[in-house]
Amino acid sequence: MNEQSEARRASLLSLYGVFGGEDDSTVTIRHLLNVLWRRRLPIILAVVAIMAITVAMVQNMQPIYSSTSEILVEPRVNRLAETASILSGLPADFETIQTEIEVLSSRRLHERVVDNLDLTKDAEFNFTLQEPGWRARIRQSIFGKPKPMQPEDIHRATVGALSSRVSIGSQGRSRVITVTAQSKDRQKAAKLANAVVEAYLVSQLEAKFDETERTVGWLNRRLEELREQVRTSERAVENYRQEADLITGRNSLSATEEQMSSLNSQIVMAQARAAEAEARLSNLQGDLEDSGVAAADSSIAEVLNNDLIQRLREQESQLQRQVAVLAQRYGPKHPKMIELRAEIADLRGDVEIEVAKVIASLRGEVEIAKSQERTLMAAQRRLEQGLSNINAREIDLRELEREAEANRALMEAFLGRFKQLAEQEDLQTTDSRVISEAAPPVAPSHPKKRQIMALALIASFGVGLAIAFVLEALDNAFRTPRDLEKASGLPVLSVVPVAKFDPNRPGGSANLIVSEPLSRYAESMRNLLVSMNLSNVDNPPKVIAIASTQPAEGKSTTALALAATAASMGKSVALMDCDLRRPSIHEELKEDRSPGVIDVLAGEKTLAEVTRQQEELGFDFICAGRHVQNALSLIESQRFIQILDELRNDYDLVVVDTPPMLAVADARVLVDRCDSALFAVRWGKTPKATVLDGLKRMEDTAAKVAGAVLTRADYSRLSSYQYGTTYYRDAYKRYYSS
Repeated sequence: MNEQSEARRASLLSLYGVFGGEDDSTVTIRHLLNVLWRRRLPIILAVVAIMAITVAMVQNMQPIYSSTSEILVEPRVNRLAETASILSGLPADFETIQTEIEVLSSRRLHERVVDNLDLTKDAEFNFTLQEPGWRARIRQSIFGKPKPMQPEDIHRATVGALSSRVSIGSQGRSRVITVTAQSKDRQKAAKLANAVVEAYLVSQLEAKFDETERTVGWLNRRLEELREQVRTSERAVENYRQEADLITGRNSLSATEEQMSSLNSQIVMAQARAAEAEARLSNLQGDLEDSGVAAADSSIAEVLNNDLIQRLREQESQLQRQVAVLAQRYGPKHPKMIELRAEIADLRGDVEIEVAKVIASLRGEVEIAKSQERTLMAAQRRLEQGLSNINAREIDLRELEREAEANRALMEAFLGRFKQLAEQEDLQTTDSRVISEAAPPVAPSHPKKRQIMALALIASFGVGLAIAFVLEALDNAFRTPRDLEKASGLPVLSVVPVAKFDPNRPGGSANLIVSEPLSRYAESMRNLLVSMNLSNVDNPPKVIAIASTQPAEGKSTTALALAATAASMGKSVALMDCDLRRPSIHEELKEDRSPGVIDVLAGEKTLAEVTRQQEELGFDFICAGRHVQNALSLIESQRFIQILDELRNDYDLVVVDTPPMLAVADARVLVDRCDSALFAVRWGKTPKATVLDGLKRMEDTAAKVAGAVLTRADYSRLSSYQYGTTYYRDAYKRYYSS
């Protein structure tokens, strides 16, 4: 093969890579769609099978009915019972809602429902009343019947069955709690939901009643204790009053305080009188010392107010006037004058005596005032001492009274609370209320046939896709020319479709070259022949070997069709069957196996004697001949080379059918003896590794392999593997049908 033909083939292959197919390394949407289309049958089968199983399962499922009751957690409070409430109302926060949901889901509440509805006698919830299934019967046949359950175990199992059928939830961030019950009977489903709600509300009331009853009992006992304490404290007050002589209570203290106040006033007055008397006495004594009796007689109020002294003073004044009158007539020594002066002296003596008496009187008043003051002060001290004692006893008394009053107030408070609680027992209300009772459902909630069927459809399609892509990944055969070219490095000269032919006519599918020259099969063979000639334009091959990796790859059929195609184009063609171990050309042509190539190689016949003509197909053929053991040695002989040379000289084209490459070594020798070789690969059948192993066997003759051909291709499926094939197929039909 020269460099020019090699470059031309590379150019054609590059164009084919652009327009004939997509790069395998790129996964496109078209590629995925093609995978789905060509694997549509397993996808459809998977969908149909899974949907049929799903329909059967859904039809056999026991319908389950769901009924829902709604509860509102009420945050409002009954004002009439609010002041007497022991348990406060529930707050409407998230934590409270969740807590109430847990209460509704509690086992204790469900035990009450089981007891109220007597569910231990219901076979739906008590599995011991149910007929044993096939699995249970098998276990019983192997292990024997189980021991009968105890009543408490049955009750516990029934509660568990009820809990599994009841679901509690909340509606978003609202205060509404939903109670949903499931049952095989629609009426029972509603009955269960309402029973759970009723048990929940009753439990709330019972909790309040129990708490109120406990509180009332405690208050009653506490009241008895408080009454005893009040009696004891009041008795202590009275006893202390008697012991402390405080019978009059506050009046005694008030009288003592009044006496103290009066005594204080008297003391002040006595002190004032004593001070006044001392002042007068002091003044009188001072005047007497300074000016004598005359000065004192005229300045001291006590002297001035003394009638006797005033009369004596008046008499003295009269005598002084007489002396003054007589002094004008008589001298000082006149007896009259002496007598008057003597009388004046006597009067003054009397005045002094009276003044002395006044002074003595004043001193007496001072002493009396001071004596009264001392007496009052002593009385004051006695009253103060008595008042102090009274105050101390009053403090103790007041402490006892306060204690008694506190006990009395506490008892009255407890008594008032006791009366309120006693009245509250008839005013208890629940913290929740039913806003929607459960009603028997119209349709079952399970199984949800539409959802199940939709999910089954999606799942079946997913399984189908998985199967499709697994099959695609496990597909180890060549489907497109590009795949074969990429793996083998050989150009794919043609893709020969699978053909329908008349088995009674000689040549099999090769007969279509003559009977249907415009068929796709005939056109693919013409393309193959042209490609073979273009593989070496300067020196087209005349002896072409048709090889394959293993049997049943369409090698012999391709050899027959290639010979018929060349003959239809006016060339002289000879077809030689060199698969000496298991020949098939004679069977396709409805001819005898002998004589043939073996006879010529053995020297028993000439080449002309074994050459036969196929008139309908227009070419000559040479069958394999009889069976021999040493086929390889005959092919390696010089005589075989001579036969090929003779045929090369006598015919325009010689087509050699070879045995499978992996079966025997004959094929390698035959390819080496021929001008060129064509490697046949069955479309979608021959494993890739097998094809590559066959090509490795031909490494020493690789230069003679012009290319490969994909045989028995399904063009309807080929379009899903290779972009452009559909267009080519449809365009081909339109062109030749017109």
